[in-house]
Amino acid sequence: MSQKIYDLITDRIIALLEQGVIPWRKPWDAASGAPRNLVSGKVYRGINAMLLASLGFGSPWFATFHQVKALGGAVRKGAHGFPVVFWKFLEATAEPDGEGEQTSRRDRVPLLRYYTVFNLEQTEGVPAGKIPTLEIHHFDPLEACERIVAEMPQRPEIRHTTEARAYYRPATDTVTMPLRESFHSAAKYFSTLAHELVHYAAFRIMPCRCC
Repeated sequence: MSQKIYDLITDRIIALLEQGVIPWRKPWDAASGAPRNLVSGKVYRGINAMLLASLGFGSPWFATFHQVKALGGAVRKGAHGFPVVFWKFLEATAEPDGEGEQTSRRDRVPLLRYYTVFNLEQTEGVPAGKIPTLEIHHFDPLEACERIVAEMPQRPEIRHTTEARAYYRPATDTVTMPLRESFHSAAKYFSTLAHELVHYAAFRIMPCRCC
């Protein structure tokens, strides 16, 4: 069972890398914060936080099929869930010593299992009153960076959406960015924007025939 979980998570990371997504290098959260469970409100940590944040959803809320159903909603037909890992240590029961007595040795045994969760955007019918409201990051603009971007010659259109990914699209000559408030800091926002503008500039200088 443990090996199955390891393989499951490894395959998920490899799939993201093959898509060009580096899940541990994303300086922003979903539009309303880090990934968290819709029912408990707890923020996912470790590998779970990294993988869920890399999925590109605008909502930070995730729940199991049964949790969604208990809230009065339903998972949309055809939606594919994502694994989250749960582990803890259990105290093992001491074995008899062969003479009818328990040994004094106690072991801690790791318990590892996984659950499948769905993003709120993959569901329907969940009452609005059961979806918590979260505060988003406060964004303090960097005037020098704002000025550099504003004065950039032939600058492409910059769009801000709840889509949790940043990219340049040659077909529309647009740069799409997550909402400013979803970034961990203004510096990380402008660093990401500069990266996408470099893609734009490179395409203009040496267009790719496949685009």
